Amino acid sequence: MFYLNLSKQSLFTNFRQYVSLFLVTLFGSFIILFTTYVSDGMLKSVKEKALLYYGGEIQFIGGDSLAFYDFENRVEMVKPYFPKDVTYIERINHDGNHTYLYYEGAYSKVRCIQGIDFTNPTEKNNFASFNYAQGNSDYTEGSHILLISEQIAQKLGVSAGDIITIQTNDTKGSINTLNFTVQGIFIDSSMFGKYTAYADIESLRQLGAYAPGYDNRFAISYNDRSPSKKEIVKLQESLSQKYNMYPLTDNKRAFYDVLEKEDSQKPIYALITLDANIKDLGMITRAIKLIVLLITVILVAIIAIGIASTYRVIILKRTVEIGTYRALGMKTNGVRMVFITEILLLLFTGFICGIVLALISSKIISLFNFAFIPAFDVFLKEGHLAPVYSLWNTLKYLFVIIVTTILIVLFTIQKLIRLSPVKALATTN
Repeated sequence: MFYLNLSKQSLFTNFRQYVSLFLVTLFGSFIILFTTYVSDGMLKSVKEKALLYYGGEIQFIGGDSLAFYDFENRVEMVKPYFPKDVTYIERINHDGNHTYLYYEGAYSKVRCIQGIDFTNPTEKNNFASFNYAQGNSDYTEGSHILLISEQIAQKLGVSAGDIITIQTNDTKGSINTLNFTVQGIFIDSSMFGKYTAYADIESLRQLGAYAPGYDNRFAISYNDRSPSKKEIVKLQESLSQKYNMYPLTDNKRAFYDVLEKEDSQKPIYALITLDANIKDLGMITRAIKLIVLLITVILVAIIAIGIASTYRVIILKRTVEIGTYRALGMKTNGVRMVFITEILLLLFTGFICGIVLALISSKIISLFNFAFIPAFDVFLKEGHLAPVYSLWNTLKYLFVIIVTTILIVLFTIQKLIRLSPVKALATTN
């Protein structure tokens, strides 16, 4: 408390000397936190879109030409290897190479049609929270429903409730057609949504002439968490005791190549993580993280070096004060503690103000719609930036700034605060 009182008195008395240090800390902290909150939100949006598209954090795929049957039985077979709180999801990924959507003379291609079990509680909740321009994902047993993007809907000129025809090549090599009701039109111009359609899984089986119970994607959703690398490695080792498992890889195309050449009598399986599924986006996400890291390093250096160099000048002007402390019997460590306490007060005050400014600024930027920027929608939530606020990250940056600044300042002023009592008296006379 003694050092705190001395430091507060010094800061209030010589306020003008410290304004620049306060502003450096404030704006440095603001930029670090603002870029972190926004970039974390962008990366979270990518993950959320990918999770919806792929069904879960992990996909268990393979078998005979990616074909699986009897979903419930397969779930029971793998349950012992997965945590109890995961959700199992069946999907059909139907290639859109020869797939067309028709409506009153207009047509549109799609990249793929995802077959969804809308009766699965997890799938039902996920698609209920979709950003719909029209309609919803409500499913009635026996109906043929389809969810399409706003871009496809505009190209076809359809609205929710309209009936369109889908034409595709089925598993028998024939051209097959089936009528679907446009149940919902969603807003998503990203690579995951723009040319993707979602159909109820039974209707897609009928359209593609797939066998009853067929699916080619078996996803495992960890719900509110992501499995660690250690968990995935352990899972791979456990499954390898029962299945012919392909080694863990971030290149799923390599597995597909092996799958095509593999002897059908010995089916091979693989765990494909979400990171492997979005590998093509990996370079972009890594670039975002690198930019944030560079900004953080540069600004922490500016804060630490700026405060250290300025403090050196301030302390030179306070030689008489240091001499007085030493003449009154204060040890070198005591003098050091006075200045460290001053710096901590400056850093805490500037950082807290930086947090407030970052929160206000990130809230303001989240009000703007950036959906007009080509290919940027993958980083957006409903067309807007959705900053993520992490107390852990905030405290982490505060710790880094404090430690770095204190170390550099102590190194810079070490010699200046080591006045002997004799020199101290001489200085004060």
